[in-house]
Amino acid sequence: MKGRQPVEDEMLKAHRASFDRLVSVVQLRLDRRQFDDAAALARVAANFAWMHHPGCFTSPELEAVIRALGAVISGDTTSENGMLLGSLPPQRILHVFTEALEVGGHTRLATRWIQLDSNRVHCVVTTRQRGDIPAELRTAVEASGGSVSAVRDDRSPLAAASSLAVLAEDYDAVVLNVHPFDVVPSIAFASRRPRPKVLFVNHADHVFWLGTSVADLVICLRQSGHMIARTRRGIEESRLVDLPLPLVLRQRTMNITDAKQALLIAPDHVVLLSVASEYKFETRKPPGFLDLVVPVVEQKMSTTLLAVGPTNSGPWNKANKLTAGRVRPLGVLRDPAPYREAADIYLDSTPLASVTSLLESAALATPCLAYIGGREPGSPSISDPPLVVDSILRAQDPAEYQRLLLRLISEPEFRAEVGAGLASQVREAHSPDRWIARLEKVYEQLGSVDRVEPPAEVTTPPLMATDVDREIVSLAWDRHGPLAVARTLGSFPGELRSLRGRALFGGTLLLGRALLARSPLPVRRLKNSSIPPRWWPVSDRFLVR
Repeated sequence: MKGRQPVEDEMLKAHRASFDRLVSVVQLRLDRRQFDDAAALARVAANFAWMHHPGCFTSPELEAVIRALGAVISGDTTSENGMLLGSLPPQRILHVFTEALEVGGHTRLATRWIQLDSNRVHCVVTTRQRGDIPAELRTAVEASGGSVSAVRDDRSPLAAASSLAVLAEDYDAVVLNVHPFDVVPSIAFASRRPRPKVLFVNHADHVFWLGTSVADLVICLRQSGHMIARTRRGIEESRLVDLPLPLVLRQRTMNITDAKQALLIAPDHVVLLSVASEYKFETRKPPGFLDLVVPVVEQKMSTTLLAVGPTNSGPWNKANKLTAGRVRPLGVLRDPAPYREAADIYLDSTPLASVTSLLESAALATPCLAYIGGREPGSPSISDPPLVVDSILRAQDPAEYQRLLLRLISEPEFRAEVGAGLASQVREAHSPDRWIARLEKVYEQLGSVDRVEPPAEVTTPPLMATDVDREIVSLAWDRHGPLAVARTLGSFPGELRSLRGRALFGGTLLLGRALLARSPLPVRRLKNSSIPPRWWPVSDRFLVR
């Protein structure tokens, strides 16, 4: 008798089944000429695939629907691609965001891009902005001679896509900094109407995203993202280009001793620092970040861990009490610079790395330690920034990690040597002059590629669970379950305004209940569920993880 498959494989199967059902509903809406419904539900399907990895990183079927919707907004019935607009190298560039965030790597990347590329006019347009545009981004845009605008997709994704397509005709190139589920830019640039060339920033390189059918060139920010784009998204090597992150390479404003005193930390304490969103530390499969670090902090009484991002609750609160306050979760901070300057050692987050945060600390000559845990070199959850990765200390198992950490704590000369070598490579790879030179190469390569053609086949390959797929699906353990589709729909209330949308939501709930009867997954009633109580059945088995 065959052994039971790993639970990750079961998760992948459940996710693929739900995703395939959603895609079939999208295609049905398209066949019935319910075009706005098709676009809205395509967004739901893509969001589901982003948050619940279905064993694929792109969907030819969804991309085909998007191309069809692109033809709808332009009234086009021809089979040939439209002409390209604008001049290359570009002089006027339109940066498209789903949402520009005050705290968010892709927003900071675009802001720095615009600041460094100061000889061109840069404009920003958003499709689903909920708050104010970050002041630094707005200032950079206006300093270049550009402006900030929005095309709202609240009521009609097709209307928003049409507006975006018209707006883009005044530019030489478009840069997409969009969320993985955003259908508006893809529909806008998938039509066969004339458009500028499109650069897609692969900032969410480890998850499913829409856009392969419109990306004339894909900018990869790390080695694993490049590999997945080529091998799993089917993007030709000639359309892939590597670009280091455009960092602000800060200089120290004070020495480490003074920085510690400013934070009320004893000068003789060795300060460990990690900066990342709290979810990047969460794992169901030990060892987690705290499993690796807390035993060392307990052993070395003159060591303090500062964690920017996590809040003082759950396991972080327990670690704080266990170490008499020497593990300090600080929550989200807009500017962690004072903590970077006080740090003797930087620890990369795990199980999901935070590349930008690591590099910003490395630039200050802070040695960096990362946990690999036996993962492959091309794993998307580890830090592998181009031109720098070889200078990061990387441990393959917990024993090696703790041995390296203890050596960094105990040997100041070793810390200084590792930090100096890393800082030299970071500053060389990410210096403004070198980064601009690489960006000019990107513009040059953009001029050498033709408008992307639709794929010959529109069938998503069958699910073949690889170590990369299992790793990604395990990173979001609490998001699993047959009712994940319903929860995804619940996060898009605008998509449920129509009777058809509500009917689909109810049908999905019933489907989830039917699937649950034969589900192999662990069961727990979700706290703070987005599904109202009236939808809960009498059994806790209705909501699963």
